[in-house]
Amino acid sequence: WIDPETTQFDSLEVVKHYGVFEHLFGPGTFFVNVQNLDVAYGDNAVYFGNHITAETTTVKPQVKIESVKPGGYNTLVMVNLDGNPYEKEGEIIHWMVANIPDGKEIQEGQEVVQYLQPLPFCGTGYHRVAFLLFRHEQRLDSLPKLESESLSGRILLMPTFYKQNEEKITPSSIAFFQTSYDITVKDKLHAMGLKSPIYEYQYNPALKPEQKEFPKKPQPFDL
Repeated sequence: WIDPETTQFDSLEVVKHYGVFEHLFGPGTFFVNVQNLDVAYGDNAVYFGNHITAETTTVKPQVKIESVKPGGYNTLVMVNLDGNPYEKEGEIIHWMVANIPDGKEIQEGQEVVQYLQPLPFCGTGYHRVAFLLFRHEQRLDSLPKLESESLSGRILLMPTFYKQNEEKITPSSIAFFQTSYDITVKDKLHAMGLKSPIYEYQYNPALKPEQKEFPKKPQPFDL
């Protein structure tokens, strides 16, 4: 058992190891956390890849953002890197709060997308759920028009969002956790009027090489 609060490790390498930067921004892209971001579901804090049950995430987390410079703003995006079941390219945005004034509570920001618990479908394994914090000096006006009421309406291609606002925003912090299916996922999908799919991995047939005599010309051993 490892205590993430006392164990020393390179968080940047952990995020890179799990492919979070590459998935969200493309190959060779990364940044270092320069602003403290504390996210917790009750006693379950979000670190760098720790596991949090889906049941624990049914209500929005507590968020504390470090004050850097009065007059600036922060935008927080919660994104499931592995939760998009549709053909449309992008990730599922589970929560987005923009234009949070520096030093203020997250409730003071503009909730662009309402909170939705992660929905890792049965059989899809562990999902990476990241909290991205962007720092900007001016309010963002070019915000994505997403639909909180539907799962398909929450799809956003992160590089597109960043490209549209790259002159204003700077990634300042990231944290992520992993979660997997439990009964609360099924309950939430049904509450949204959706079915709860079950995925099964189809294994390839076992490879059975043709048997061959060895050695080709066997010799008696007791001559």
